[in-house]
Amino acid sequence: MTVSFLSQQADLSGIVEEIEDLVARLDDLREVYLQFEEGLEATALFVAATYTLSDHVGMEPPLKEYQIVHLVNAVFSKKNFENLAEAFGVACAAAALSQNNYHLPLIVVSDGPAVVSHKHPILRLRVTDVLSQPLTQANCSMQSLQPPKPQFFNRQHSPHQGISLNSTS
Repeated sequence: MTVSFLSQQADLSGIVEEIEDLVARLDDLREVYLQFEEGLEATALFVAATYTLSDHVGMEPPLKEYQIVHLVNAVFSKKNFENLAEAFGVACAAAALSQNNYHLPLIVVSDGPAVVSHKHPILRLRVTDVLSQPLTQANCSMQSLQPPKPQFFNRQHSPHQGISLNSTS
């Protein structure tokens, strides 16, 4: 992460092009994860370096929204690390993602029962950044609600009164 030592006036377009070339090398796994063949450590350090460089030069990372989501999925899906280097890479990625000026990946988990029914019509969600820090404010709208079984309902692109955000720790 020596990018902070580079001059902000330096021509870094070659590095940005290299990032675009590296993005093309990412492996798409089940359309959920994007990662390098070299594994979690390389993927996490790439994310950290990309966002650190983008903040340093004041330019949004050359990543599409779905690529960001899939990279975040890959970096944060593993619960146990094979070595200290993987853990360090994930920590660097988490710090870069939580402090950058362009994208704020969110972690959304159920805060109470994860089932919506007539008896429990409200679904409470806890929304934090990748370091589990609460958001100061957020607006939420549901894009789709798809049940695990077809006999239930499917509601697309509509606001839902039963969703509330809990951004406190």
